[in-house]
Amino acid sequence: MKLAHLNARLAVSPPAGPVAGTLYRIQLSTPRATTLNYGGVYVAPGGLMACRYDLPATAVAYFTFDEATAMYETFARREAAFIPLAQLGLRSLLTVSFSGAGLNIANLRLHTGD
Repeated sequence: MKLAHLNARLAVSPPAGPVAGTLYRIQLSTPRATTLNYGGVYVAPGGLMACRYDLPATAVAYFTFDEATAMYETFARREAAFIPLAQLGLRSLLTVSFSGAGLNIANLRLHTGD
């Protein structure tokens, strides 16, 4: 199911009160020519609709709460039997600490079954 189908059920605004934490993301070490760069976070342009939670007009960056989930979401989610070392070498683990100010956060864990 695409995120566009979930708009009516999804809260995409920051929660009340201060938010702080550390998030993880695995991304290409060298961005593609079409990639958007937000302070070192490389994001595909909006509108591609190629991934589960892409939006029609907004670039989306995926983050997780731990390194293992970032690895799984990047390399093994589609029933991978093995991960080629060449693929691992093209990517980097990005660790982001944040305070929540100015972020739009959508917690999609409630919709994992969809």
